[in-house]
Amino acid sequence: MDNPSFHIIFPKDETTDFLQEIIDHIVDNTDADVVVHRIETINQHVDFFASAQMMIPADAIVLFMGHGMSSALSGAHTSEFAYGPFISDNQLSLFKERKVILLTCRSNEFLSNYGLPCGLKAGIGFPNLITDDYELIRPDEPERVNGVTNQNVQDFRRCLVDIIKFSIEDYINLKLSFYQLYKRIQIRAQRQLIQYYNTNQNQGKLPYGKMLYDLNHGVQFIGN
Repeated sequence: MDNPSFHIIFPKDETTDFLQEIIDHIVDNTDADVVVHRIETINQHVDFFASAQMMIPADAIVLFMGHGMSSALSGAHTSEFAYGPFISDNQLSLFKERKVILLTCRSNEFLSNYGLPCGLKAGIGFPNLITDDYELIRPDEPERVNGVTNQNVQDFRRCLVDIIKFSIEDYINLKLSFYQLYKRIQIRAQRQLIQYYNTNQNQGKLPYGKMLYDLNHGVQFIGN
C-alpha cells in the first residue's frame, strides 16, 4: 500500500507541547504526508469544523493529540482563553469512515461510547494518562495518583512519546495494518511495564508501575 497521510489535530496547550516530538519523528523518519492542524484561536476552532470533512482525505489517518474526557476531546487552552470541549459525540461524525488515533485521556471510553455509532472505520483510544503535574494537585481520581512523583510524570511522558512515535514509524515503514499499529502500541507498553518491574523486583505495586499497567491494559481498538 502507499504511505498513508496523517492529519494531526493538535490544539495549543503548553501541557501537551511535549507531544510535538511525535510529529517531528514522523516527519523525519517516514515518507508519510503529514498535515498539522495547530488550533489556537476561537476562529481556528470554528474554521476546522467548517472544512474538516473536505480538507481531510477519506484514506487519511486522523491523529488527535491533547486533552480529553469520556464525552469529548478538548480544544486549546492558552493564556488567552480555554476553549473547553471541542469534539463531542456529535462532532465525532466528522471522521466518518476514517481511522483515528485519539491520544487523550479517556479516549478509550469516548470511542467505546460514540466511535461506532458515529461511523468511524476504526479507532485507537487511551485510558486516563497522568502527563502533567497539575493532575497530581487536582486529580480526577485521587487514588490513582497516590504516591506518584513529578519524576514519574516526566518518565511517563518520555515513555508515552517513545511508544507512539516508534509504533507509528513501524506502521508506516513496515506497511502494517491499523490493527497491527494498535498491537505495536500495546506490546511496547507491556515491555515498558515488564522492564520496570524487572529492575524494581519485590517492591509490590509501585505508583509508576500502575501508570504503565493502566496504559498497557487501557489502550483500546474499535472497528476493523
